Amino acid sequence: MRAVRRTKIVATLGPATSSRELIAELLDAGVDVFRLNFSHGDRSIRRTSSCSRTSSPPRSARRSARPRSSRSRRWAAPWAASAAWAAWAASAACSEVAPPDVSFPPALSALIRELGRLPGIGPKSAQRLAFHLFQRPTEQVEALAEAIRAAKASLDRCPTCFNVMTKGEGTCHVCSDPSRDAGLVCVVEQPADLLAIERSGEYRGRYHVLHGALSPMNGVGPEQLTIAALLTRLDEGAAEEVILATSTTVEGEATAMYLARALSERGVPVSRIAYGLPVGGDLEYADEVTLGRAISHRRRL
Repeated sequence: MRAVRRTKIVATLGPATSSRELIAELLDAGVDVFRLNFSHGDRSIRRTSSCSRTSSPPRSARRSARPRSSRSRRWAAPWAASAAWAAWAASAACSEVAPPDVSFPPALSALIRELGRLPGIGPKSAQRLAFHLFQRPTEQVEALAEAIRAAKASLDRCPTCFNVMTKGEGTCHVCSDPSRDAGLVCVVEQPADLLAIERSGEYRGRYHVLHGALSPMNGVGPEQLTIAALLTRLDEGAAEEVILATSTTVEGEATAMYLARALSERGVPVSRIAYGLPVGGDLEYADEVTLGRAISHRRRL
């Protein structure tokens, strides 16, 4: 005698009538059906329901179906609108089974949450980083934690240009360099921009770091930046020129326009870094905005 293999089907079907019809047919065929009920609000599985033959619809609701008309090609289930089927669908036909607990331990959840606060790190990236740190040796994790604590405890902002410096020093290495031109001030958004200009080797003046750019939609105004300190610094000392080296984004352009207007009222010469093509680049691969600005800001040879 041939053994009959019992089949189990997990149905990821919605609450539509066609879904109930399919489940009823599977139950009549002796198939164990497990249905996943979804919550459309957060698109996550809320519960898992188990359907069995004992919870099948009444016999009056499982009669054979015939087309309503010979002209119509659409098949309509006769029990779709019947009272017997509605009572079965509304009753506890599928017993709810509690989902398994797949939540992370509190320590891991806290680590993922804190890593997600870093710029450019989303929930998935934070989760991958958390599991990577969990798999690393204890010595490496402790070294990383100690480096973070030491950087936070020993670093500070320069009182003159607001660049990063070691705590306890009077000023940063740029402001304390006597060979720098004190009459030339380059305004940048972040300390990383300062390092990028320094690597070029073409600038020998001083700097001023804003630590951000104007962004009213994100709640960043002049009060959140070091603009007031820049204006006070220029009022106290004689500046021959201020170079605005903010980025070419919308926020960077808005910051440059705001500073140009504020500095022009004080009679300070203001210039903007040039827009142009990268060295070694071809014109055919340049975008229209970059090429247009390169032509507009051309200079004589």
